[in-house]
Amino acid sequence: MPPEALRFRVQGAVAGDSAEAFRTVGQRIAEDIVRTLALAGKQIGDFKNILDFGAGCGRTLRALAPLAPRAHFFGTDIDQEAMDWCRANLDFATFTCNGALPPLPFANGQFDLIYVISVLTHVDESYQFQWLAELRRVARPGALVIVTLHGESLFHLVPPEQRRSAELNGFAFVDTGAWRGVFPDWYQSTYHSPAYVRRWYPRFFRVLAHVPQGLGGHQDIVLLQKE
Repeated sequence: MPPEALRFRVQGAVAGDSAEAFRTVGQRIAEDIVRTLALAGKQIGDFKNILDFGAGCGRTLRALAPLAPRAHFFGTDIDQEAMDWCRANLDFATFTCNGALPPLPFANGQFDLIYVISVLTHVDESYQFQWLAELRRVARPGALVIVTLHGESLFHLVPPEQRRSAELNGFAFVDTGAWRGVFPDWYQSTYHSPAYVRRWYPRFFRVLAHVPQGLGGHQDIVLLQKE
């Protein structure tokens, strides 16, 4: 089990940041990923090379890997301490530390499944588009990509002075200061509407499904495919 400080950087103060909450939320995320793959007629065991982009200290990986014992799992994150802990403790996957912006240290078309849990929920539009382009590069043709977003059900969390713009444009990047001193200043809170996703994401991937509050009844899940 990761130390409390690493768990906090993944899930905040959920249920007092307990080890049990860490396990339970990781299991629920894994189950949500499995349900999302079923929308494309796929099972987790169908994939050979799987990337957890924004792996943190392995909350999702540790729950998902046993479901696909023949797959090669990779995890990457900006958190060097978390990646060091994963390398020392989770020997079923390969871990690397990535920078704030691309590139990733992976080959073109290396992965047939990529999942991105609560990463695009924290970056501005420029960072988002650069990372979507990079994920497209490392995805093979036909690969599935799962991303989670703060959807319209959470727009009430956008400050009043930004909410009107968010509703009109379908996007808001909010400097909350909640993670100041924990993550870099570019790491804030981001909100996306389904209309925004339909407008911009086809530049990078085919949008197969958008499931409002599909991640634990909280974040939206978007299922993408590289054409």
